[in-house]
Amino acid sequence: MANVVALPAVDARPVEALHYAPPEKHRRHSVLAILANMSGAYPLVLAGLLYGQWVLSWYFLGHIPRSSLDDPKYITGANWMHPLTYMALVASLPAFFVGLGLSVLYLLMIRSRTQPAAIRMTIFTALWISIYTLLNWDPAHVLYWWMD
Repeated sequence: MANVVALPAVDARPVEALHYAPPEKHRRHSVLAILANMSGAYPLVLAGLLYGQWVLSWYFLGHIPRSSLDDPKYITGANWMHPLTYMALVASLPAFFVGLGLSVLYLLMIRSRTQPAAIRMTIFTALWISIYTLLNWDPAHVLYWWMD
């Protein structure tokens, strides 16, 4: 026991943390996040285009557009919205499935906890169910007017 070296005195300083394995940096998947959010907002775009064309047609006609009399393709001033609305209606079913896939992929990539994932998927589902219900209910017969 002759070679025992005395340990230095303990200082009153706090001990620094050891950095053996730093936590993994949170990577933002910004492109995927933007695409997932845009696909979730697609029902709002669809409703905005359909009802926007109806309101614009109402403005240019001076009365509520009537089915079989006021064709949305031929209303001067509002006819530029017809191809946009057509493309939005045709692409709505593929947009739903692509949006669902992008949202699930985004949640898997960021390793989301249960609560944020549930909120994101609830909002996504509520928006799509609401646009489906709105188009089926068609309270002002806007879709009927547009399809006529």
